[in-house]
Amino acid sequence: MDYHEKREAIKNHIDMLQGFIARIKYLGISEEYKTEIAYFREIVKGLCIEKHFESVLKGANRDILQHLIKEKLNHYTRMENIESVFEVLYDTRHAVRNNLFYMDSMPVVKSILSICGFDLNTMQQANKTIRDIEKFSRYSKK
Repeated sequence: MDYHEKREAIKNHIDMLQGFIARIKYLGISEEYKTEIAYFREIVKGLCIEKHFESVLKGANRDILQHLIKEKLNHYTRMENIESVFEVLYDTRHAVRNNLFYMDSMPVVKSILSICGFDLNTMQQANKTIRDIEKFSRYSKK
């Protein structure tokens, strides 16, 4: 997968996960699905970091996109399917969950998160955070 295909795949998965969150909220069942919403947001955070710091994550074997692609998430749109996606990805043996868990302990990721912060409660905050990470990425390359 080349650079542009990977960026597009990350964007598509972020959109899909945020769609899952929006669907849960639209159905008015956010209280019942707090864990699912929080976990999908964690995956979005991981994808945002991977988008800009791929080499760091790949070097530590903490990338997550390749594991999400294997799950073929684009086939899941109904609520019961969203629950199934969560159950698969939240399994303690799944690579996405393990890589997300250890990703936050990486020094580079800790630095990014401490500088940018990360709150994905709204799309606006998510987009701002992505822009902040992009700025940090550009400055760290100089």
